[in-house]
Amino acid sequence: MVIGVDVSRANCRERTGVEWYTFWLIQAFKSVAANESIVLYSPTPPLSDWGEFPCAWRWKTLSFPFTRGWSTLRLSAEMLLYPPDVLFLPSSGIPPILPGNTVATVHDAAFIQHPTVYSATERMVQRSNLRQALSRTNTIIAPSAATKRLLLEIDPTMKKKIVVIAHGAPPFVARQSPIKTAHSLLFVGRIETKKNLVSLITAVEHLAHQPEFNKLHLTLVGKPGNGFQKIQPLLQQCSRHIQWLGWLPNEELQRYRAQAQMVMLPSVAEGFGFPILESWQWGSVPMVTSIDALNEVGRDATIRIEGTDAQSIERAIAGALRDPNRCNELVQKGQQYLKEYQWSRCAQQTLAILNGTHHYE
Repeated sequence: MVIGVDVSRANCRERTGVEWYTFWLIQAFKSVAANESIVLYSPTPPLSDWGEFPCAWRWKTLSFPFTRGWSTLRLSAEMLLYPPDVLFLPSSGIPPILPGNTVATVHDAAFIQHPTVYSATERMVQRSNLRQALSRTNTIIAPSAATKRLLLEIDPTMKKKIVVIAHGAPPFVARQSPIKTAHSLLFVGRIETKKNLVSLITAVEHLAHQPEFNKLHLTLVGKPGNGFQKIQPLLQQCSRHIQWLGWLPNEELQRYRAQAQMVMLPSVAEGFGFPILESWQWGSVPMVTSIDALNEVGRDATIRIEGTDAQSIERAIAGALRDPNRCNELVQKGQQYLKEYQWSRCAQQTLAILNGTHHYE
């Protein structure tokens, strides 16, 4: 049996959540699927950080002269001429031509609940991708029960087709002991409207001008995303209490993770929530909007923001800073939950779907 995997989005230097999901899952496959015949498809040769692949695997570079249209044209041609037994699409759109069995991961459907956080073009693309995933794939993997519920609201007949498989916690090797800087906040992710950063920046700026919190500092790490043009002017006007560093490699990001007292995730919509797991790993308390997916992943080991406006975020930050003992208790509880988020488990469950041994509910 040949398993094909589209790794095109993950074969890049500046990875974010969806790209990291594909990368870490493939790394876990090296242990649980070393003897499987796996073909990895990408328009470019593998970057060095992929490491060595098992002997039964093959990286197939499908060269393409344009920056757009690789999946639609080149991957489709490959599926027509040399189809695998099953195609896995972990992080990209659905090509027009598919083999007989296709599995896709749908990470979220935020554009349905919150259409204003995307441009009209992006909504159109995501709507088309989701429609294709629901109608033309054999199985859909959702990272959370919250995402599955949302997909079932769109099409209730898909219940047996959608399988929930939680992501793993990012591989973690602490090269330094976390030394927390008082009143230090960290955001890691795309600088985009969906992350509700205008409200976060407004809340921090207002709070930092109060004498009690004049040492408050927010660091934002990430590359521009949808709606960045609305956030950029605010970043340019920020005081010394807020800095945006752009995208950083993990080696540089570790210093900021080690210092952060709290990791901020005030999003209006999420499908999972990697920053929750990363904050527990580094001994920081995650502060998250009270939405279904983040409540599901974080359970009772996060500080919840009851609302998405700046005032709600400001109240949550102030309350947490005044109660450091509670923050420490939440981190300790979260670190116990980390044991449940293993890439090996995610890989085993995903492989069971790909090779047909998964038992559907």
